[in-house]
Amino acid sequence: MSARRAASQGVALIAVLWIVVALGISVMGLTRVVRDETRTAASQASRLKATAIGDAAILQVLQQLQASGKTSLRKSEAFGIQFGGQAIDVEVMPSNGLINLQMAPASLLRDLFVHAGGLDASAAQVLADSVVAWRDRPDRFGQPAGIDAPEELLQIGGFPFETYDRIRMLVHCSSDGAGVNPQAAPAPVLAVLLGAQAGRVASVIASRQSATPDFSAMPPAHLDNGPSSRLILVARVRIEDGGTIMRSATVQMAVGSRTLPWRVIQTRDLSVPPI
Repeated sequence: MSARRAASQGVALIAVLWIVVALGISVMGLTRVVRDETRTAASQASRLKATAIGDAAILQVLQQLQASGKTSLRKSEAFGIQFGGQAIDVEVMPSNGLINLQMAPASLLRDLFVHAGGLDASAAQVLADSVVAWRDRPDRFGQPAGIDAPEELLQIGGFPFETYDRIRMLVHCSSDGAGVNPQAAPAPVLAVLLGAQAGRVASVIASRQSATPDFSAMPPAHLDNGPSSRLILVARVRIEDGGTIMRSATVQMAVGSRTLPWRVIQTRDLSVPPI
């Protein structure tokens, strides 16, 4: 065999080896992509299943409320639901336990932006005035346009996303009333109502269990102790990765007998990562 022919065969062998290596790398890459896509699809399927279970648990609680004649609530209530082999906790809160962007006075919005939104007093006042001006802007019929959803805050010029992200779970939008029901308010909202006395949140929560709760440290103009027929239901469903899907539904309960028992206004998910 000539030296030239041997060299040619050696080059061909090297080329074949390179092709084999390249194919191996391609197969490994493709396998990894398929594995990642399979894992992503499984995670999405798990979350969709959890969302469906959360919706089912919320519907069961709504049926229980309707059967017991509870079309409005003054305090939050907790329910334990069994569905799909899981124990699901569902909390029901009257919507006036949150701060109403549609109706709240500028002073309450200012306190919200200071004590929950992380702004200083002067910046919070400017932002509160901007929110009031936004909701009072005339629509095409010359009526105040209002605010339909918390996400609408981001349409207001200069509204910081960081502030929105901090307050978005503490607010709602409805025509129910301007004040907050301290009997139903979660701890972060109580901290807003208490302002500089936020350290009293635990004692206020404890006093709510008594027949004579003490809300004297809160501005009376910011309070509304009445019941609400608009309810916020939150179902907590565990998912396979150890995290939790919190499925939330805002529901308007029917007051008259000629209407549907309830109307779902909004649903959303909030993922809680595994501990």
